[in-house]
Amino acid sequence: ADRHRRLTARSEAGYQLISTADGSRVDVSLPAGARVSGATWSPDGAQLAFFAHFDDASYLYVADADDGASRRVLRDALLAVHVIEPRWTRGGAEVAVVLPPANRGAMPQEGAVPTSPMVRHTTDERNALRTYFDLLESPYEKELVRWFSTGQLALVDVQSGQSTRVGAERMITEIDPAPDGDFVRVEFLSGELSYIVPVMSSATREELWDRNGNVITVLAETEAREGADGDDDDEDGDAQRRAVRWHPTEPGLLFLQQAPADETDEAGAGAAAGAGPNEPASRELDRVLHWAPPFEAGSETVLYETSRRMRSVEVDRSGRTLFITRGEISWSGDGTQTLHAVRLDAPDTEHLISRRSGDDFANDPGEPLMAHSDRGLEVVRTSNDGAALYLSGTAYFNDPMREAPRPFIDRVEIETAASERLFESSAERFEQVRGVLDDDLSTLVLHVESRTEVPQVVRLDRPSGERVQLSDNVDYTPEITNTVHEMFMVTRPDGFASKVEVTMPVGWRPGDAPPPALFWFYPREYTSQDQYESRTVDRYNRNGFPALRTRSMEIMALDGYAVVSPDLPIVGDPGQMN
Repeated sequence: ADRHRRLTARSEAGYQLISTADGSRVDVSLPAGARVSGATWSPDGAQLAFFAHFDDASYLYVADADDGASRRVLRDALLAVHVIEPRWTRGGAEVAVVLPPANRGAMPQEGAVPTSPMVRHTTDERNALRTYFDLLESPYEKELVRWFSTGQLALVDVQSGQSTRVGAERMITEIDPAPDGDFVRVEFLSGELSYIVPVMSSATREELWDRNGNVITVLAETEAREGADGDDDDEDGDAQRRAVRWHPTEPGLLFLQQAPADETDEAGAGAAAGAGPNEPASRELDRVLHWAPPFEAGSETVLYETSRRMRSVEVDRSGRTLFITRGEISWSGDGTQTLHAVRLDAPDTEHLISRRSGDDFANDPGEPLMAHSDRGLEVVRTSNDGAALYLSGTAYFNDPMREAPRPFIDRVEIETAASERLFESSAERFEQVRGVLDDDLSTLVLHVESRTEVPQVVRLDRPSGERVQLSDNVDYTPEITNTVHEMFMVTRPDGFASKVEVTMPVGWRPGDAPPPALFWFYPREYTSQDQYESRTVDRYNRNGFPALRTRSMEIMALDGYAVVSPDLPIVGDPGQMN
């Protein structure tokens, strides 16, 4: 069917659109026999694009948000192997997808006689690869991957259904059209496929194309990640563009890049405002750059530069305030990350907004709430007067068996970092903000659940506290929801303590005979007891609803089994647990 397996195995039965204003509902009409995935709103919210899947092919559909009427926009079937969602552009007039080659030819067939012996080479470098269970094994399988991956970018006019094929045929893995549709970022597999790592660890190349398919420039290149020491080292990192994205408020690209050596201001190294002890000074200048069409070499504009390395940058709706992240928290929880704000009309002053430490998740300040610019791209949501931003996070407590996590939103003044808590979940329910309907956060959309209450979507008027339930979700397995659930700690012979969750059979009561048990677990990797506790035990949500999903083994509780789900951690040095 020319699609990724998840689009067959994990697609949805349909879509329903619910108004946040009054809770009214619109069912999206679907063709008979279709499963759907990848639903994506147009920038103006008037349309919904999605992929409809049939036994032998997938097609692009667009639905009207007012009445739910949908139609197949494009006659041709899609190539949904790597690019598995539609991409809107031109304000909702156009959708970018990937199509199979126009003259594709038949699928390769395996020959009766191998074309060569099977040859594998070791490498001289130290290698920390995990053991992948499913890899390419022959030249024929490589040929199959190339055949299923190779496609062509297409721009589809939503109104007429006319499509324009753009550029060369490539093994395209990602597409990102500019809001105006005049340019597209295209990433594709660029090197030889590997026998020792998955396809998506192959070398890639990202290019900037115009809408005629002409290559404007190469934005990034990555080598195959085959696990040798140094594979993750970015030797050319100083020269590479980083965090490349479309500028949310202006035509063109926004990215980070270190200044050339001959432009380095060594005298100013370490002088950036807001720096902390875990932010070592660099001898180089790091820059935020804007590159406007027609993307002529050397025409980039420096918006901001600093002597301290930046990890990422976001802007507000005005495009005049930058929000810069520095530092990194590693997989093992080490490190510190800080968030800073810079007004472009006063670039000499950085305002420290928040600091987070990997070993102190309980005091995590949260992440910026995002909104959308007039160009339909994500920006940091600020208050109407532009004086504050909002940080969304979750508060945790010392005894998770007694106190459940509580999501929150804080209003933080940009100039002073003074903080005010606008919203915090109740202690009895898990209440998480899923939508914000205005820039002063007067109206919120919440996801609300408890141990005994099925999750619902609720609109909250924050000043008055009035709540209106918008969804009408149903518990389809109340027998299992209402049976006995327990979570407790066990200590194994090596002294490592971990949690076990148990669901007793439907109908079982304390004092009944011990039932047979099904053990269902997947071992996960940790570096220490402390890391395990901070990532699992301390984050346990006692207010979470015990919902069943497709692979929930708790279904066996209907058949007389206790279902035991133990954590059996694999513990070791980072990257070497196995």
